[in-house]
Amino acid sequence: DYLRLAGEIITLFTGVLFFFTS
Repeated sequence: DYLRLAGEIITLFTGVLFFFTS
């Protein structure tokens, strides 16, 4: 399911971005 995969990638990317900006 591409939609689920995209959601997981977005969540992971947001987590990494939050980790580096904090």
